Amino acid sequence: MYDINLDVGSPGGGWRDYSPPSYNFNQLRQRLREIKPDTPAYRQLLVETHRRFSLSFACLVFSALGFAIGLISQRGIRSTAVILCLLLATVYWLSYIGANSYALTGGWAPWIGVWAPNVVFAFLSWWLYARFARK
Repeated sequence: MYDINLDVGSPGGGWRDYSPPSYNFNQLRQRLREIKPDTPAYRQLLVETHRRFSLSFACLVFSALGFAIGLISQRGIRSTAVILCLLLATVYWLSYIGANSYALTGGWAPWIGVWAPNVVFAFLSWWLYARFARK
């Protein structure tokens, strides 16, 4: 039998401040007023603010995209629509992570980096629906 002894330190010794994702909305707005603009911390708070609204809006974008994919998929081949939806969800998530990190580094304005994947995928769903409507 083996004994493993772990030194966990004193209770409360690992306390740290909140991170921006753990702020509630009022705390986030308060921190934005306190921090000097054009700093990395300010940019991180702006990205977090836009991300909360952008992820909520993504539900509408994916609903429209699912509707458009449902229209263009053939009746007998449902597995194609499922695979296409999973592929598009993966591409969306990768582009969302990439655009957010690019906005955090200052490559884009925070609102552009967070909302760009939603705009691109909303346009894609409109294009697919318009393509089906022409047939």
